[in-house]
Amino acid sequence: MNPSDHGEASAARRQFVQGLIWTVLAAALTVGLLIYALQPENPKADFYYVAAALAALAAVVNGWSAYQGYRRARTPPPSSSP
Repeated sequence: MNPSDHGEASAARRQFVQGLIWTVLAAALTVGLLIYALQPENPKADFYYVAAALAALAAVVNGWSAYQGYRRARTPPPSSSP
């Protein structure tokens, strides 16, 4: 294993972990905003729905980033031909 391969795997693992953390945080924010928007007689419900949609979009983007990091971290190194 080359030292550069270890660096790439480490970077991919870091991308996966950071993407996963941000996905969970964005999903929690989405749920919180939706709960707050659904309260009765909330005058700013539309604002919270839009904010929840943007937070959900951020969760999807960060989830995709985490998935790409996972794939890069799990991809076996190319075999060297003799």
